[in-house]
Amino acid sequence: MSKTTTEFLASVKRRITMPAQQSLLSDPAILSLGDDCIASYIAPMLVTTMQDYFVYVVDVPLVSGQSSYDIPYRAMGRTLRDLKAIITSNPDNVRNMVKISLEDAHLFRTNTGTSSPYGFHFQGDKIVVVPEPTDATNSLRIFFELPPNKMVELGDAGLITGISGGDITVSSTPTSFSTSSLTDFIAGRQGNATRSFDIAPTNIAGNIITYAIADVPSTLVVGDYIALAEQTPVLQIPDSCFPWLVTKTGRRVLNAIGDFEGYRALDDDDKDEELRLSKILQPRITGEQTKIVNRYRLARQGRSIYGRRILF
Repeated sequence: MSKTTTEFLASVKRRITMPAQQSLLSDPAILSLGDDCIASYIAPMLVTTMQDYFVYVVDVPLVSGQSSYDIPYRAMGRTLRDLKAIITSNPDNVRNMVKISLEDAHLFRTNTGTSSPYGFHFQGDKIVVVPEPTDATNSLRIFFELPPNKMVELGDAGLITGISGGDITVSSTPTSFSTSSLTDFIAGRQGNATRSFDIAPTNIAGNIITYAIADVPSTLVVGDYIALAEQTPVLQIPDSCFPWLVTKTGRRVLNAIGDFEGYRALDDDDKDEELRLSKILQPRITGEQTKIVNRYRLARQGRSIYGRRILF
């Protein structure tokens, strides 16, 4: 089952015995402290397990004559999980992109037999592919880790109750929604993955929010949520992480309101929950081992313009 922000707030207040009618911290402030804990503790732990909890994939069309492309702005740590070239004329033709040194990029800039790049390097916040593409029909497939959205109260998102083409019916349309606002589609079940993000509605009429049909994810179902971009009314972490997040957030709340004794009292629980959680999260599957593919074997290689091997 998924955990809503309403449940999260109730659990934090119960964990630290916070009075329901207190004026020291508002609910949005507590959610912000929870976001800090997800960013500082939960997300790093999930990433270090190397079990791909947050991996998201997007295809970016290559533009003829353009070598520089933006790293997805939401990519965690401004890093990529992987990068491949997709040959659109044959979707099964997926080419591994070789990371080359920035200083060696000039050795790859002359294109002698390929319309699609086979290497790349980073330059600031850009992915620079080499050689420069001459075919606008191919794409870059970018694998990156999409961090959890910022938590908001349930009333700030719309619970989907009906789907008909591009018309999405929600239980209640938040007042902050407009056709000029980008939105995210959030899964309503545990994990609560972002199904699609940065989608602008074309019309809002009452509780019906209309999108271009092509922008509605095929996986979207009743029970999912629509939220403003980078926001979520449900926790986008495994349920197993919930107790530790509650404890971590509770400690930050206690510290913020000056209850240092209460803060120290949760120290042992904090450490124990972290240890138990690390044992639960990995390995993600126990009955199978990861098959290692040797990308560098000769069968996967060709020749570069100056006699060295390149990967395909």
